[in-house]
Amino acid sequence: MAIKHDTLQLLKAKYLEKLRVQERTLAALKEKVRLIEELEDEAEGLAATVATTTKYETLGLTKAVEDAIQTIGTNGGASVTNVGKHLLAQGFKPKGKNFFISVGQTLKRLAKSERISTKSEAGHRFYMPK
Repeated sequence: MAIKHDTLQLLKAKYLEKLRVQERTLAALKEKVRLIEELEDEAEGLAATVATTTKYETLGLTKAVEDAIQTIGTNGGASVTNVGKHLLAQGFKPKGKNFFISVGQTLKRLAKSERISTKSEAGHRFYMPK
């Protein structure tokens, strides 16, 4: 009877080890599912944010650039690149090939007509609200 008891104990230990391995695998899979669900929630939030950032979607370039300067140019000014990136991030749809050149020309025209102000620092030009 002792031999049967030892054999049963070995079988029990074998199956308990298999059970522990499967439980670890199951825990790892549950963690992966939890992470995927977290990423899905974050992606949905991001999609909602992207869908709502259309501030400049209906504006022309001049009005959009002027508004962008009022928004981002208040703390020391904004460069052409800053303004262009801001417009794109806020839903502006460029019509031509050379968008950043168009933004730069628009900023120069607005500064020349004194609707915005400009300054040059270390070889870089910055634009700010009047």
